[in-house]
Amino acid sequence: MSDATTSASIGQEHHCTGRFDFTLPADLHSGGREESLYLVRVWSEGVQSSTDPREVWTQRTAALRQAHGETQPPQLQRELTLPGIGPGALYRAAPTVVPGAPEESEFLVMKPYPGHVVFLEATVSPGREPVAAEVISKIAGAYSPASANGFCVAHGSFLLPPSKNERSRAAFEGMGGLAVSVATETVAAPIPAPNPTDATAAVAADGGRLDILGRRERAAAGLLGQELRMAVFDQAAVQNGRDPELIYAWIFPGASADGSRPRVHLAASAPAAQRTQLDTAWEMLLSSLKQRASPR
Repeated sequence: MSDATTSASIGQEHHCTGRFDFTLPADLHSGGREESLYLVRVWSEGVQSSTDPREVWTQRTAALRQAHGETQPPQLQRELTLPGIGPGALYRAAPTVVPGAPEESEFLVMKPYPGHVVFLEATVSPGREPVAAEVISKIAGAYSPASANGFCVAHGSFLLPPSKNERSRAAFEGMGGLAVSVATETVAAPIPAPNPTDATAAVAADGGRLDILGRRERAAAGLLGQELRMAVFDQAAVQNGRDPELIYAWIFPGASADGSRPRVHLAASAPAAQRTQLDTAWEMLLSSLKQRASPR
């Protein structure tokens, strides 16, 4: 399964990230994505069917094997294999900025599939490597390349119940400066949409102007969120009479520690000259957004 499949309606393309499906205009392309669940970062990458997965792993870990001068030894600490999953590696994480904190490692694992590979990575404290291996193995074992349910990454899904630690974000870019993003995150307590008055004051302090074009409650994916549409004039636009940047947002504040009701933040922006394309993408996104079925 791919996260982008052509819809029966011409000019539309289906996508998913985390536990949500949605549709966007087909002329938008990916601007990047990131997903994590159970505190493990997960992603997939397409590969040629003729490519040996071992080559993919060697390329991925090549930089970890290299020393950088006499004072920076290789990051790679050791390699291992998780039974039934694939190759793994422990490597030094970025230095901590907290005095006296233990030096952490990154635990990276790859699981190969026809046409793509799946990576899982977790930050590990000293002595916690066996626990991390167990958690990563459980998550990797729940991956399905063909399912339309569960927690979505680019080429498939993890068929696991919603957890208290999930995050996802997918960004898209189009012609003329059009940008769209879908972000979800479990929260300890609901986080409402920011007060636009604060944004208005911040823009004005920089010599610009922010006009509220619309603000209302609106439902999407069965969730009642807050929709906000703004026109933002930077200082140059104010001084020279140029058109503003249009910014749309929809936010569902989330439910406390509930992976099935995370905070959802939809965003889209474009120059005013691209308003028709912006409105089309926005309405398509909100009307198509739906939650994916997940195991319980």
